[in-house]
Amino acid sequence: MMDTQALVATVVAVVVAAGLAWLTVRRGRAAGSRPVLLGRMMRRQGIAMDRVAREALGDELAAAARLCARCEAYGECEARLRRRGAPRYGDICPNTALLDELKS
Repeated sequence: MMDTQALVATVVAVVVAAGLAWLTVRRGRAAGSRPVLLGRMMRRQGIAMDRVAREALGDELAAAARLCARCEAYGECEARLRRRGAPRYGDICPNTALLDELKS
């Protein structure tokens, strides 16, 4: 019985973290900061948010959103997102590994 309760608590915590991260990226803004471009970049790269939820990547997505909001290449990323097509990101984005993983 105790193992079941611990498992349920863990699952709930993961779902809540994934939900909060998803909302931050989906809304495009972290609390008290400039807009988060990660969600736009993910959509432009063809990355489905439902995959992120399915794979329980909430913690990773939350960390990536924080990096995005503080990124030194924010202006360049924003400019690339204004252009047509899937923008290059590997040379400027601190979330390159996560984006590449989600694209595969």
